Amino acid sequence: MSFFVLSCHPVTVSKYRTDNSHSLVISKDFKITSLQAVFLNYGFYRAHSFQSGFRINYKDIIIYIDPVAIDLPIKADYIFITHPHVDHFSLNDIDKIYKESTVIIGPQQLEKKLKNYRFQSISPNKKIDFRKFTCQTIPAYNYKHKFFDIALHKEKKNYLGYVLTFDDIKIYHAGDTDDIEEIKQLKHITVALIPIGEKRTAMNPIQAAKIVNQIKPKFVVPIHYKLNKGSEQLFKDCLNSEITVKLLH
Repeated sequence: MSFFVLSCHPVTVSKYRTDNSHSLVISKDFKITSLQAVFLNYGFYRAHSFQSGFRINYKDIIIYIDPVAIDLPIKADYIFITHPHVDHFSLNDIDKIYKESTVIIGPQQLEKKLKNYRFQSISPNKKIDFRKFTCQTIPAYNYKHKFFDIALHKEKKNYLGYVLTFDDIKIYHAGDTDDIEEIKQLKHITVALIPIGEKRTAMNPIQAAKIVNQIKPKFVVPIHYKLNKGSEQLFKDCLNSEITVKLLH
């Protein structure tokens, strides 16, 4: 049983989306763009939130991570899914960006739902070499937080974070995770996409800042937090000054 299936359309476009730039440009060949805020409606739980959806433009490649509530679809070469909860995985949105050559990568739990797509299942601590970039999977799980005594992201589920490496650029997308030991081993990260705001499903802002201070990325983009609750400011206040924070909600 999961509390993530209580509404026919539980994740939609948030009224707080804007026309402003929501991109981080690393080089002339590399740009990462957020898919912006969403409205979560699980019946008893409703919130405007910045979740974890991104698009990466690298040379002639288009990559999505956790695409949901897309309003400006661009056809994808690769789609990475961290786990099957509806705020991270949406078949309707995948169909908007899928083409015949698109490859979808994600945890084994998605095999049945994606049987009619070009899907490659993968488990944590694996590496795949793709055209022009590589992917290293990182575990993503909760060891602290529970909801009605149910662990939402159990380690045995093999949910995923990803380190995507493009020449000398390394992007770490954490997925939904606590401040686990596996993250502390990461090095030379250019951009870390780190959850900060949902104490029952991932790190809180203080925990997230502590682990970011340990891995020392050049940039950090906070993800997975409610809007207008102050989570991002608390996160920024706890970070070391040499780490640049980019808010892309």
